Amino acid sequence: MLVAAAASAAPQGANERLSSTLAVEKRGGQERETLEFRATILEQKEGEEPHVCMCRAMLFRVLQMAAQRRAGGVLKIDEIKALRTGWPSEAYQEVLGEMLGLPRNRIQLTSEGLKCESPVVENAWWQIQFTDGKAITVWATPQMLPEEFVKLRAEHKRGKKGPEGKKDPEVKKALQAMKEQQVAKMDCVPLNQLFVVQE
Repeated sequence: MLVAAAASAAPQGANERLSSTLAVEKRGGQERETLEFRATILEQKEGEEPHVCMCRAMLFRVLQMAAQRRAGGVLKIDEIKALRTGWPSEAYQEVLGEMLGLPRNRIQLTSEGLKCESPVVENAWWQIQFTDGKAITVWATPQMLPEEFVKLRAEHKRGKKGPEGKKDPEVKKALQAMKEQQVAKMDCVPLNQLFVVQE
């Protein structure tokens, strides 16, 4: 089981910090673009202001770590055989599918992720399998996904009610503040404190 393997996975790049960009090739190398961290992690829903999405942020860093281990430090979408994860989110289809053109059938949420209405940090793993048989598996640590964040996210997803019986706006406000705080960590905290990588 992937979660159990996390404990024995060797951290890669103890003091490694990633840049704010990700080089991507699409359509067999015919298209190349550079994604910027802050622009990619913004999510905007109808009638709302743009806000930071933690799932997009974690995915961006996972893709960067995968790209660093490929030739030229470029992530070639055609070489991704599958992305498997236990952490449910719409971000995978939005970023990998709509932005980068990865076919939907290559984005795979595990049965544990499908069943889990309130995922915990143990669900926060991603595995990218490449067509050459290589793979990289990344787990988020409790410092990346602290218990308080997971709790707030679960309350928001379930629609915790406030005093007036409507969705509690304070939960959403607290969650967004914590998202900003956690995303800021990705710019200054060594990656091995936020993620564990196994190749």
